[in-house]
Amino acid sequence: MPTPSDTLSATLASTPVPTPTPPAPTSTPIPPTATRIAPSATPFVPTPTPAASLGSPALLAPANGASFGGGDKPTFSWASAGSLGGFDYYQFSIQHAKGWDVICTKTTSTQARDYVPTLSGGQALRWNVAVVRLSSAISDGSACSGSTLVAAGETRSLNGSSGGGSGSGGGSPATSPTTCVPGAGVRC
Repeated sequence: MPTPSDTLSATLASTPVPTPTPPAPTSTPIPPTATRIAPSATPFVPTPTPAASLGSPALLAPANGASFGGGDKPTFSWASAGSLGGFDYYQFSIQHAKGWDVICTKTTSTQARDYVPTLSGGQALRWNVAVVRLSSAISDGSACSGSTLVAAGETRSLNGSSGGGSGSGGGSPATSPTTCVPGAGVRC
């Protein structure tokens, strides 16, 4: 059995601990740490419509090969391609004796401009509709050019005559866009 004299006792000696010295400055600058700052305001940008969600705008009226007279202003209509984005438009193109007339619209119909029937010169007009994306908004019915989202699927002909036509000159409201309406500026 141990006796009190047999136990060890420790005495702590005070030993100085060296203080670390900071590194000496160098000539190489240390880049600051990048931090992200959330924008305070987000500018409005229309949500683009994915082209895959848009269908081809099927042409409804006038029927392929329909006739019109010199004083007639036919109304052209087509089925919706889907929900158009902010800068997406239907691009209506009509070919006449002098070239092409191209306009953009958000609606699914348009009436031939006053000068188009007289430019046919008794020849057939060819028309089609595509879906395009413009770089900015425009007034409905303005001339336009943009990136094609959905190409024109069908091109129809409309036969012009050298006669005076029905004399209505004003076309008619489309009561049934899928049916040719006699006396509405287009002969069926």
